Amino acid sequence: MTKRKEMFTSDVRKCGYLNVGRSELKALFSPNLELRELSNVLLCVQTFANFGEGEVFIGDFTYFCHRGEWITSLKEIALRTGVERRRVSKHLNRLEKQNLLRIETLGNYKRIILVNYGSLEHVSNVPADQDISLFQSASSLYSPSQMIGEA
Repeated sequence: MTKRKEMFTSDVRKCGYLNVGRSELKALFSPNLELRELSNVLLCVQTFANFGEGEVFIGDFTYFCHRGEWITSLKEIALRTGVERRRVSKHLNRLEKQNLLRIETLGNYKRIILVNYGSLEHVSNVPADQDISLFQSASSLYSPSQMIGEA
């Protein structure tokens, strides 16, 4: 178990790689503002989620975090992404409905838990009875005819 001294943010991280689905990246470059913000929020959570287990100290509180969890606030995500705090909340709820993450409230903070952390399979684990996810719809915005250099 590793102890991490954190005042408010999760800046103590090791370097490494992040597995990100192509549809999430396409959404980040979408002309659709909602898709861009949604992707930005998800990528922020994926980037700052703990890659190992340890304790996180925020103010006077100590929390134990598992892999794929991040304890933060909506304000912190808004500052990191440039997305308005109210919209961050809306996007997190939407991602939770798509089974990409779970959210637990810890007073003024949120424990955000990535579902299937470390796997690209989480993108395709949307329940069959649910509408096509925003990330899947983002993929449809791009077709081979739109690629640069093609007539």
